[in-house]
Amino acid sequence: MKIGFPMGFQMSVMCIGQLAMQAVVNSLGTAAVAGYTAASKADQLSVLVNNAMMTAISNYVAQNFGAGKKDRIRQGVRACLIQTEAFNLFMCVGILILRHPIVRMFLSDPTQEIYHYSDMYLTIVAPFYFILGLLAVYRTSIQSMQNGRAPFAACMIELVMRIIATVGLSGIIGYTAVCIASPLAWFGACALLIPCYYRMMKDSTQTSI
Repeated sequence: MKIGFPMGFQMSVMCIGQLAMQAVVNSLGTAAVAGYTAASKADQLSVLVNNAMMTAISNYVAQNFGAGKKDRIRQGVRACLIQTEAFNLFMCVGILILRHPIVRMFLSDPTQEIYHYSDMYLTIVAPFYFILGLLAVYRTSIQSMQNGRAPFAACMIELVMRIIATVGLSGIIGYTAVCIASPLAWFGACALLIPCYYRMMKDSTQTSI
């Protein structure tokens, strides 16, 4: 329960946040819904890549944490960050260049208004994939070192920031609030998790905050 519940809740937070974002998009009309839906499907490609790297680093960190080899944890996390961010850079560039063909994969005859909404979402979110990469690697590494509290707190930060961005700011900046919700949530979670990771690495006896 200590380790598994925060990991399960982490996935629930993404769904709850997406519900809030979808509710705001639905209020903007059918073109916004179509553009956002197509863009978010393309966005999931980066999420899948980061999830794959999370699986790899989770096993690696857990094994070395159990063996007490923190130097190998540092080396592995550093290597995973480099690889993850390389993939994210590739995904960002590819999605931005091919954003219109990607939309046409999901919509038979997209209008210029639909392109407007999909372009806005992808051009705002894709450049921040590097923050998603940081979040994925550091959160998984901390969880694999038997610290469930920090990732759980980070999940709550993500949830709150997504809701604040979508519900609180949509009345002021409209659809842009939906576009910035995920980057803000990722940034807020990283602000907690990155210092936590390095504090755990510095203190060989610390396994939780």
